[in-house]
Amino acid sequence: MRAITGPWYTAYYSYQGVEYWRYTFDTAGTYEVTAALNGDEQNARSRLTVHVNPTGNVAPAIEEVRPATGLLEVDRDSEAALELNVIHSNRNLDRVV
Repeated sequence: MRAITGPWYTAYYSYQGVEYWRYTFDTAGTYEVTAALNGDEQNARSRLTVHVNPTGNVAPAIEEVRPATGLLEVDRDSEAALELNVIHSNRNLDRVV
């Protein structure tokens, strides 16, 4: 993984309070979404389908993250395990990407 640096990332973190991109769908429908991870030598992606109900839905909440939030340094040839516990009020959560 590449370190998040530069003025754009700093401005984004200052505005959002997170180092990842998030999006809220304002219109009901079905959307195809691609999540991407940019690496120094290899990139990865995951495609998923998002169904947005006309009545809306309560957003899931992150209950716990591992390792703890903050700076995480990973050597180029090393692997890192990132985990989080997510809860949802209706307990109908298929996956978190």
